[in-house]
Amino acid sequence: MSVGVGILGFAHGHVHAYCSRWRDQPEHGVRIVAGWDRDSGCAQNACKALAIECVPSVGALLSRRDISAVVIASETALHAELVEQAAAAGKAVVLQKPMALTLDQADRIVGAAERPGVPFTMAWQMRMAPHNLQLIELQQRRGTLPGADHFPPPSLWEGSGGGIRGPSPFPLPAGEGMRLSCISFPRVNNIPWPPSGIQLKWYLHQAGEWTISDLPEIRDHGERIAGLAGPLAEFLRRERPAIATAQDGRNALRLVLACYASAEQGRRIYLW
Repeated sequence: MSVGVGILGFAHGHVHAYCSRWRDQPEHGVRIVAGWDRDSGCAQNACKALAIECVPSVGALLSRRDISAVVIASETALHAELVEQAAAAGKAVVLQKPMALTLDQADRIVGAAERPGVPFTMAWQMRMAPHNLQLIELQQRRGTLPGADHFPPPSLWEGSGGGIRGPSPFPLPAGEGMRLSCISFPRVNNIPWPPSGIQLKWYLHQAGEWTISDLPEIRDHGERIAGLAGPLAEFLRRERPAIATAQDGRNALRLVLACYASAEQGRRIYLW
C-alpha cells in the first residue's frame, strides 16, 4: 500500500526532483495526492506538472484522510508554522532545508517534531549521496586498512573541479585513517564536469597508489537531489530512521548563524 503525500509549498526547487521520481516510479510506494502554495499561480503550475490536485488552503490539505505525510518546501519563513500545523494533524513531516531563519523558529520545529507519533526528517541530500556514504564507510574501516595515511581533518572537503570547499554533512571520526581526495560538486557555477573527473579516491601507502571509487559518476547535482526519492520513501514507509533529525537541522542553523555573526562582528564565535 502506497503512502499518500501532500506538498506544502513549492518555493524550494529540490522538491520537484524527488517528487517527480515518486510520480514516475510507483515502486517507491509513494503517491503524491495534492499540493498547496501561498502563491496560487505557483501552486497550479506545480500541481499540473506533477499531475496532482491543487488545494486552496493548508487546512484543506491536512484534513484529507488520504494524506498521511507532507513535504514542506515553502519559503523558509513559513517552515515553523507549517511543521506545527502538520504535527498537530498527525502527519509525518519531510522538511526541506534550510530548517528555519532563527533559532526561535528552529526550537518550535524541534518541539513539534518531538510530539508522539510524528515522524520527522530533514530532506538533506548530502547525507544520502553515494560517494559521501562510501567516504564514511572508508573512515569506519580505517583500522582494517594498513598503511593508511590520514589527511586531517576530513571535515572540510575540496572540490577539484571548481575549488568548492564546504563542511562535511557527517560527523567524521578523528584519529588514524586514510588520505581522501576529490569530493566534488558537478556543474556548480556552470563549471562543466570533465568526463574523466574523479569524485572520490583514496591512497594507501602499503599499496603505493591511489584507488578510485567504483561508484557511478554523478554528472549533475540534480541527480543527487533526485536520489533522495528512495531514502525518503523508505522513511515514509517507516523502514529507516530520519535522514537528519530536527535537532540536526537546528545544529546546522546554529553554525550558519554563528558564521554570519563572526563575519559581521569580525571575531571568533564559540559555540561549545
